[in-house]
Amino acid sequence: MKIALRYITLPIFLALSIAAYSMVKELEVSEILIQLLYGGLFYCAPFLAFALLHISLKLPKIVAHSGYIAASLSLVAISSLWLLPPDPSGLPIQWMAYWPLSIILIVIFVGGSFAYRKFSNS
Repeated sequence: MKIALRYITLPIFLALSIAAYSMVKELEVSEILIQLLYGGLFYCAPFLAFALLHISLKLPKIVAHSGYIAASLSLVAISSLWLLPPDPSGLPIQWMAYWPLSIILIVIFVGGSFAYRKFSNS
């Protein structure tokens, strides 16, 4: 549980950063709160989904860390599309790519860590 709480701070921080950016752009308070709520849920979803798997299946720590790291890498990769070269179309690329990329990376990283544990103990 502690592992999940540590990793979930990354998407929460991103949602708060976007809300702060919206304040600079002088949006209405209701728009900022809606952005914060929906942005937080959107960015936290892969972390929360993996946390459910992690807690319910009682995954070993190395496997849990690899899943959260995969979700974090996905978040960093997709958010860099918005931050580094600004996405002129808004956020459609993020909406279409973030969750599938998270799922793919989590499967690869968790599968890799399971294989590593299996073959390193042999």
